[in-house]
Amino acid sequence: MNRLPRWIGIGLVVASAVLIGAVTLTPTEQEWWNPVSEDLVDPDVPNLVLNVILFVPLGIGLSLSGLRAAPAVLCAFAATIGIEALQIEVIAGRDSSIGDAVANTLGAAIGVRVARRWRREAGESTRLAQIQ
Repeated sequence: MNRLPRWIGIGLVVASAVLIGAVTLTPTEQEWWNPVSEDLVDPDVPNLVLNVILFVPLGIGLSLSGLRAAPAVLCAFAATIGIEALQIEVIAGRDSSIGDAVANTLGAAIGVRVARRWRREAGESTRLAQIQ
């Protein structure tokens, strides 16, 4: 089976963690802050959707780095609980909510599913190519 090196998944985890930290752990008075450009985030997009999207790459990275589905989702859940706890007590201008934690965990689970599906599809194409 043709598999990506683990370091690609680990790199994606690190990059995702940096982005998630920049977006969620920066003091702000705005509901949603994007470190790249204020114009990239449409104010009409619900915060729930943005939270889901933010954690999808983390789920993909955790899966590609070799974690099984359940531990990968649990890692993302632990990270989001840590973020929400910091937003309650430490980060000024941030609101913590259970809905954010659920959306973040859902995003990571979707990412894990995407990575597993991609691996399965890539593996099947490699096997078919070897047979022919």
